[in-house]
Amino acid sequence: MAYAFLSLIGKGGDDSVLRSLIDRSITEINIPEGIETVGDYAFTFCTRVNKITIPDSVISIKQFSFNSVGADVGIDEVVIPDSVTKLGPNSFRYSGVKKIVLSKNITSIRTNTFGSCQMCALYDFSNHMSVPKLETIGAFELIDANARILVPTSLYSDWIVATNWASFLKHIWVPDSRGLLFTLRGDVEEYQASGIGDCTDSTVVIPSEYEGLPVTRFSAVASSKMTELFIPDSVTWINCGTLDEDFNPNLEKIVFGSGLTRIDRLRLDRNSKCNVYDFSRCEQVPKLGFVTEPVIESIQEGCRVIVPAELLDEWKAATNWSLYADYIVSAN
Repeated sequence: MAYAFLSLIGKGGDDSVLRSLIDRSITEINIPEGIETVGDYAFTFCTRVNKITIPDSVISIKQFSFNSVGADVGIDEVVIPDSVTKLGPNSFRYSGVKKIVLSKNITSIRTNTFGSCQMCALYDFSNHMSVPKLETIGAFELIDANARILVPTSLYSDWIVATNWASFLKHIWVPDSRGLLFTLRGDVEEYQASGIGDCTDSTVVIPSEYEGLPVTRFSAVASSKMTELFIPDSVTWINCGTLDEDFNPNLEKIVFGSGLTRIDRLRLDRNSKCNVYDFSRCEQVPKLGFVTEPVIESIQEGCRVIVPAELLDEWKAATNWSLYADYIVSAN
């Protein structure tokens, strides 16, 4: 890999980078100020890297330059500065980056630029002033099923219909001022709400509408600050996969809306602080899926699942809800 340092083109640099690349011991990539181009294969297969810093002097990142970087250990975030105008094909293919903040001046995304980046949960285009050309859907080949492509609210309607971007509709999200995210549900004129940890309110109220359309689904918010969560009557389906202590360590209370018909992955034993699950406004017993026998001992002492009085017996006997029968109580 002695050629790697030679493909950093511009001013600056020292041979300590070269030495660490030769034996592949490098754990951090700090590209020297003055470098203008990160050339072909510059850091390919440096799989132990856990941090990358790209200076504002860089204007071009060429093919395979960060291919497989950090694949063994993972990299929390890479910020591609606004000085960068070009990303080569395969430049981040197979990388271990978990979040990529894109330069607002990148105008096109090429073949396999982010192909097989299966650790990446967020591609942040939120500073863009226009929709970059997506030359092929292969640019995001094997994108993680839950990955999000964050785009500006003002460009959302253009982004989701643009050539090739339309193929990633379920991945394209827009933020509101609190850090909540919204995406359209396919061809249905309804929104799904979610969050990625930027929401810092202690009380989070999910809106019933966004951009004039109803919010009918909620896929859980992750926030270290949130203590109470309120879900509107418009929401009919919830995926609670991240409504647990790992993602929401201070969550104490959830209030559900009247229109709820289905919940996936609600585990009362996954949050040691939450002791109020308020379903008192529900008009029917929502179907509870993806739940196995709970670890009763780990459920918060005094935990209450509050339900309408007229549905109490039906609720306790319903599939999967019956696992929590001892915690289900009447609202009256």
